[in-house]
Amino acid sequence: ILAICAYKLILIPMLAPIIRSTVLRSRRALGLSSPRFMCEATAEATATTESSARHTRNKENFDDLTIHKAVAKAKSLTWAKFDETVEIAINTGLDPRKPNQSIKGVASLPSGTGKTVRVCVFANGSDAKDAMEAGAEVVGAEDLVIRIQGGEMNFDTVIASPDMMAIVGKLGRILGPRGLMPNPKTGTVTTDIGKAVRAAKAGAVKFKVDRKGVIHAGVGKCSFSDEALLANIRAFMLGVADAKPEGYKGKFLTRVHVSTTMGPGVPVELATVDPGNARFMLDLSIKDL
Repeated sequence: ILAICAYKLILIPMLAPIIRSTVLRSRRALGLSSPRFMCEATAEATATTESSARHTRNKENFDDLTIHKAVAKAKSLTWAKFDETVEIAINTGLDPRKPNQSIKGVASLPSGTGKTVRVCVFANGSDAKDAMEAGAEVVGAEDLVIRIQGGEMNFDTVIASPDMMAIVGKLGRILGPRGLMPNPKTGTVTTDIGKAVRAAKAGAVKFKVDRKGVIHAGVGKCSFSDEALLANIRAFMLGVADAKPEGYKGKFLTRVHVSTTMGPGVPVELATVDPGNARFMLDLSIKDL
């Protein structure tokens, strides 16, 4: 007890000035105490505060809007200096832990995604020729397996002919975690290689339900016209509806939101994005009826 008291009463007061002067010298040496640094730090803090305030202002409680008005509202809330992606989030009643409820699929967006898609194809013979004619960047077979095992990953999607899946399976630990493993359910294992490559280039979007029952996807860019985005959303919702598990009796779609990369989610009236509803993709609110 006496030793602790002596430490607190004697040593700490003696060491405090030394520690303080050492810290100040270090800050001066690194330029952290200069007026320029203080101005930059203040500017950065101000920018962060303004960004937070902007997000708080935008994150208001919206009423459910028709899909036409929701897209326009989401685009009006953009503020970033880059071309933000327009995203759609679909809450479903699915429980992926149950059999046959972990769905996945692909939707072809007529207006494209706004991104350049690099396609890799595993094929031989005439299929390989069709892939190259369709615009695939990387085409091969056993040689391509070796290149990918060596670290070559200069592609965004992988397509394979059925006879190539035996060798593609060797890359499961590499392609699987990246979501690139070819799958018949997403149309990336097919006998019509040329058609699959053209679809991927045109804007085919893969989707799957996450562990919370939500499906996310990008459906275009803010630079797209409203009509182009609505055409993409229509195609995407039809693709999701086609992937609905057979025999599922619960409520499939529960909530839908549209947002941009840096913007808040805007809730959408379900009827205007439900392919089974008479108001599907109509700019007709329930309040107008």
